Amino acid sequence: MDLSGDSYTNVRCGQYKIIFRSERKQIYPKSDDMKSFQLIIAIFFVSFAIILVPALAATADIAVQTHEIDPAVLMFGDEATVKITVKNTGTDAVSMKSAIMYADSDDLTITENPHQMIGDIGPTHTRDFTFTIKANAKSGIYYPQMIMTYGGEESNPLRYQVPLKIENSPLLVSIKDKPDVFTKGKEETISVIIGNPRQNSVSAVRVMPVGEGFTVSPESYFTGELGADSSTTIAFDITPEEEGEIVFRVEYRNGMNEHASEAVLDVNFGDSKTSPWMILNNLEVTPGMPYKLEGDVYNAGIDDAKSVIITSGEPAVPVDPYRSYVAGALEPDDFMDFEITFDPNGSSLIPVVVRYKDTDGNRYEETVMIDLMALSKSGGEKNGGNAGGDDGLLIPIVITLAAIVVAVLLLYRFGYISRAALYLHGRRNG
Repeated sequence: MDLSGDSYTNVRCGQYKIIFRSERKQIYPKSDDMKSFQLIIAIFFVSFAIILVPALAATADIAVQTHEIDPAVLMFGDEATVKITVKNTGTDAVSMKSAIMYADSDDLTITENPHQMIGDIGPTHTRDFTFTIKANAKSGIYYPQMIMTYGGEESNPLRYQVPLKIENSPLLVSIKDKPDVFTKGKEETISVIIGNPRQNSVSAVRVMPVGEGFTVSPESYFTGELGADSSTTIAFDITPEEEGEIVFRVEYRNGMNEHASEAVLDVNFGDSKTSPWMILNNLEVTPGMPYKLEGDVYNAGIDDAKSVIITSGEPAVPVDPYRSYVAGALEPDDFMDFEITFDPNGSSLIPVVVRYKDTDGNRYEETVMIDLMALSKSGGEKNGGNAGGDDGLLIPIVITLAAIVVAVLLLYRFGYISRAALYLHGRRNG
């Protein structure tokens, strides 16, 4: 008999043993009830997962992604825009309440702080916050701080410090290639050097000469952006008409802030050390009608002389055949022979005029006074012998010498010299 699964009880009664068996009977739900029970359990767990899992997975995290400062380096009194970009790195939208920039001293002034009641930032989204800060400090690095509040009351505010650089170095302006002295009406080329010693570039750089009593080309020059630790050179052609000052003014921008630097050029008239310098040498005068002056003209300057012309000045009157002599161009340390003819008009002091130009076309005139008596040639063919009554400046001297010689010969011929000698000899012996 298969008795597995049943329970047994033994009872003795005298010589007899009685065995009782009790059968186990399992009770199971019906098939439809079982299905309903399983469905209820499944719905419960699915609902729990839908509610609990997203609640556990949802996060909200705000972080500063980047910041930008324009201009990158400020000067005293400048205003800069500071743009801070924040990002929601979580998976749920975040309610932004405020973003405020603070300066912990009077070195900085927050001039615009507009971000109040911002609104939501969606997941993975970014938002820019822009502030305006004015620099009131000496050179250095300063740290204004942005404090941003978001989320519920339990959320900690976001604090972010912005490193703000201030450097009070302006652009440097210097003048090179200027003459030692200026000449009225003579054009000179002046070079202006503009240097940027700053850590950031500047923009809209423009230079212009300012003042009175001169003409200039170009009137101004726009060079645009000038990078950090760099320089540029600009040339101006200036023709002064009077002494004074020329101010080279350089205007530029650091961000949206306007600045200016200046350099002053003093204009003083004098003799140039490089311009052509005409010297007349080996002068000889041949009397007659007309008088003739011969010699050579020498350029003792450093620059070339152009269009060199030599003639006589008043009271003399230039006459043919050589009213004037055109020497043309004359290089430094070079000379050229010349010859002019003129009527002295009764004067023994005659001006010789030398006119010429420099390489820029500026006109020059030099006058040399000559003494006809001192420079006249003696005898020879060049003394001429003009029928007009002027036999040369040395004729009177020659006549006087001839008269003395004739007188000595006559005295000797008639014995006056011998008698005088005997008379003197007798007085010594007596």
